[in-house]
Amino acid sequence: MIKWVGKSTDGRWVRKVEAESYLALMEMLIDKGYISDYRYQGEQLYSELCYVSDRLDKLDKRLNSEYETVSLKAQEELENLDWYEEIFHGLSDKEVEGAIRGCNSQAYYQEFIVE
Repeated sequence: MIKWVGKSTDGRWVRKVEAESYLALMEMLIDKGYISDYRYQGEQLYSELCYVSDRLDKLDKRLNSEYETVSLKAQEELENLDWYEEIFHGLSDKEVEGAIRGCNSQAYYQEFIVE
């Protein structure tokens, strides 16, 4: 069991979420709107995942290519990407945790408690 506690910088709110795995925690945080969706290029979680996934980083570089044909093909790949098989399957718990930690626009202070 993983417990996540997020706090705002001004201390006005504290939010808590529990999940069985870091991937499940990430999905719950997205569903609740506490972190951005990983499917959207330019969002915080997407960018954090580029740091830990070589596959996504290479795809992102192609998305930003100066050549339109390369960029369009990469966009099609992104739209058809099997995130769990192609990205998340190769990530460790520490990497997923780090990606979540990097999403600090809503909850600047985050704590993870693993039981």
